[in-house]
Amino acid sequence: MNKLKNEIQSISDRMRENGGPFWSREDGDIHAPAGFSTIDVLRVLGELGATIQKYSLLRDSVEFILTYQNPDGSFKYSAKSTKLPCMAGRIVAALGRVGALKDARLNVTYHWFLENQSNDGGWRCATVKLGKSPITDASNPGTTLYILDAFRFRDNSPDDILCLNRGIEFLLRHWETRAPLGPCEFGIGSRFLKLNILSLVIIYFIMCMFSRIIVWHTEITVFVKH
Repeated sequence: MNKLKNEIQSISDRMRENGGPFWSREDGDIHAPAGFSTIDVLRVLGELGATIQKYSLLRDSVEFILTYQNPDGSFKYSAKSTKLPCMAGRIVAALGRVGALKDARLNVTYHWFLENQSNDGGWRCATVKLGKSPITDASNPGTTLYILDAFRFRDNSPDDILCLNRGIEFLLRHWETRAPLGPCEFGIGSRFLKLNILSLVIIYFIMCMFSRIIVWHTEITVFVKH
């Protein structure tokens, strides 16, 4: 337990490292740098057990991130960004992990998710002109997964659950086809399919070791500064 508290404190001590408040960049971007952005850090802190009920810093960071909410419920992630459902899904899921979903301001975001569900059951970021091919005129598996993750932290109505089940069915169909889908053309590609079980196990352990190295680096940095 003390180790988790120390890791949470180490991350909290670095909240100005990217140049802006609460792990944002100096230009106000909360999506970059990858792996240590405002969105990423909130998610990790929530996974470590930090909540707004326990840490005032998180309450302030939630208020900060809610300033990026648009009137229709969508979120921007920088001053020049567009309304991307994938970003909104990641943001709301991060807020859910730190216990902030009782905030009534997020109700309009969930409504925006449901209003923008695609005909195939999933969600997509319309970053290119749609309709050129069946591939681009489809939902993005990644965006769909982010939004379904956000709904896990909410008490959903029976009608909402019917909509979410359509999203789940879309993901299951994609798992069968494994083709890059949607405007972003993200999917389970040919390189992934060539991996065998042993390769996946090796990659898993490498990722675990890499995450520990990041934590060790954080602890050493904090120790040196003190």
